[in-house]
Formats: sequence, C-alpha cells, structure tokens
Amino acid sequence: MYFSGVHFLTTARSSLMKYTVVTEAGLMDPTLIIYSPAIKISYNVHTMENLLITGNEHDGMEIMKNDVYTNAAIRHSVISNNLGTGVSVRGSFFTVENCTFIENVKAGFEYNPHYTTYEAFQIRAGIMEPHILNENLNSIHLDNEGREFVITQQTAESMGETFQVEIECNSEHRVVLDLIDYNPDTATENVTVFDGPISGIGPNTRRWMIEDDLVDFPIESSARFLTVRWVVNGIATGRFAFVVRSSMLMIRNKRRSKNTCNVLGPHLNKYLKFVAVGKKTKQRNQYTCTNVYRIMCYKRENV
Repeated sequence: MYFSGVHFLTTARSSLMKYTVVTEAGLMDPTLIIYSPAIKISYNVHTMENLLITGNEHDGMEIMKNDVYTNAAIRHSVISNNLGTGVSVRGSFFTVENCTFIENVKAGFEYNPHYTTYEAFQIRAGIMEPHILNENLNSIHLDNEGREFVITQQTAESMGETFQVEIECNSEHRVVLDLIDYNPDTATENVTVFDGPISGIGPNTRRWMIEDDLVDFPIESSARFLTVRWVVNGIATGRFAFVVRSSMLMIRNKRRSKNTCNVLGPHLNKYLKFVAVGKKTKQRNQYTCTNVYRIMCYKRENV
C-alpha cells in the first residue's frame, strides 16, 4: 500500500529525523498517476541521520532550499532502490556524510537548482504567516538567530509603485538574506538590496541588483541593517519571495576531497559538502559522477 510520503513545509521548525525507514512512498495521486518524493523538504533546517530510504515510487528525498547556517545534512544513511534519484537537492549549503547510494533508477545524488512555477508555488504555499511586502510593511526586527519570510502578491491591475522594507538585527549580529522565489517579468519588476538602513542609502552604498548579482545570494550585511527596494511598473507577478535571518556565524570552508559519490550536477554550485563517502556510493546507479560544471568551494568571512 503506497502513500504520498513525508513533506516538511517551508516554515517547519528545525527537527531531527533519525533511525527511520521510509519505504513504499511516492504515489501522490493514484487516480492521476502523480508521483512525489518519499521525503520532500521545502526549506531545509533539518538533520537526517541513520535513515533507510528504499523501495519508493519516485525520488528518495528532494530538498528545495537549504538554510545557510543550520548545517542541514543527511548522515549515516542508505538510499537505495528508489525509482527516481536517491537524493535531489535544489539549493546549496548541504552536507552528505557517510551515506550509501545504491541501485537507484536515476542518479544516486543530483544537484540542480532549477524548479518549475508549480514547485515555486508549493514552496510559497508552505510559508505560514509571512510578511507581505506592501505600503504597510516598513521594517522588520530580527531576534538573535531569528528568521522571517517575506512574500509579494500578484496584482490584477497595473501600478507604478516603489516599496521598501528595512531589516534590522541586534548588535554583534548580521542580517542574511536568501531568495526563496524570484522569477518576475523583469520589464515591470526590479529588486535592489542595500547594505544599510533606509536613511543611509546614497550613491556609494553597497547594493545588489538581483538580475545582475544573483550569483552572490545569499548575501550578508556588513552591519545591522539591510534594505530591500521593490519597484513595480506594471502588473506584479507575485514571484518575489525571500527569507531573512540574524546570525553571528560565518560560512566555513566547504572542501570536497576523496569524494566518490554519484553526483549529477548540471549547474554550478558553491556550497555542497561531501564527507567520507565510500566506494559503495557509486554502485549501480544510472549516473556515475556526472558533472556538467565543477563543484566549487569558497570561504566567506564576516565583514
């Protein structure tokens, strides 16, 4: 008897899933023959340990986005005999440690940051009580290690408006902003993030224009403030959503050494980490170490 599987929504609290067997999952709708991953995580702040994910009708695990600082990981687990990919990851900042991928129909592990309009809608639908970027939202204060989600709404009529929100954290912390969804009509919508408060924005203020600087995200403030400016000249698509959090941590080195994992990575990735993956990892998956682009590793320090 198959079931749809386990789904962690976007605003689900951080959790630990361990010593669990997930099998015979993945049949979302038997009448329409729609499949789903055995474990789907919309926004990953979770740790998975000692799992057996086997014999499922689709991917064993699918992760849409990973939080920058929660050290999201899967450890000491076996992912086998799934009719899709073993583990499919759409975002960086994820660790695979001492895992075995064997006899999955597609890749053992796949990294591909693309997702469809429907998948983006599912991520946004899982945000409980988000802030809505409009004329009523002027500022957001983040508690230490706090996290807030901000979305935009689709409009039925054309408008010409500029909306700004100032995000502030406590001293000795920094604001980190990551995109949850961004695929608007760029002829009518533009987003700029400024490194500072609204009152301090000037010609020389450090800034990120999403269309030009997308590769830099997630971004981190140099002090206590970030300001987001959303300019709309037309009909808003509702496809701009982001998460902000307060953190004292820095991104550590993410080194890839002695990695023999079955990796399908059709796009450049900056922050994936594989630790002590053994030779069993590369047995009898359809793809073996298929990387269209190399996986790169960087070090970023707090300013």
